[in-house]
Amino acid sequence: MVETMLMLAVVVGGVALFAGLVWWVNWRIYGRFPTFEQYQCLHPDSVKNGGCRCHMCGGQRVFLQHLDGELDRRRHICVTCGTVLYRSRT
Repeated sequence: MVETMLMLAVVVGGVALFAGLVWWVNWRIYGRFPTFEQYQCLHPDSVKNGGCRCHMCGGQRVFLQHLDGELDRRRHICVTCGTVLYRSRT
């Protein structure tokens, strides 16, 4: 009985550690990119009249990639060249 409980504790601890690692990696990826306000300051010619274009290729189509299950953190990615433009939260 004690061995079974110990094995269960090890498995649960491993799952929790793995989930924490996945969350940490996603947070590090998310934090590398500028916010919209920072993107606007870095590339003022790319943000005009309420629209945003890619600073690399000039593409105007943007894809939203959700980084967590709650759809709270997002990356805005140029459809044409795949450049990550900025990050946002809902």
